[in-house]
Amino acid sequence: MCYYRLQQRMTKNRSQASRVGFFNFFKLSFLFGLALGQLAGAWFLVAGICGGPVDLNLGSWHVKGLPAGIGGMILMPPLGGLAALVAAPVLFFPFTLACNIFGGFKVSN
Repeated sequence: MCYYRLQQRMTKNRSQASRVGFFNFFKLSFLFGLALGQLAGAWFLVAGICGGPVDLNLGSWHVKGLPAGIGGMILMPPLGGLAALVAAPVLFFPFTLACNIFGGFKVSN
């Protein structure tokens, strides 16, 4: 009996979702935007460490190099999340249409 419970915990539960709510799509888009912003910020930081041409211009405040890479690491995730929230209403209809055409999407726990 104990082995069965352990095996039950180790297997992934998969379910197929055919529909996603509008606000859940907003949350998912926001999290993907944050992740992509973090990836872009890490790229700016690596380029700043390696001496690449990284510039950060915030009005009258302009920095280059490593400080610009650190600033990009801090500023890119919120900007990516904001861009995803702006794009989410436009992308919701094509996403639901694609889910209907391809039979949904799989979700695993």
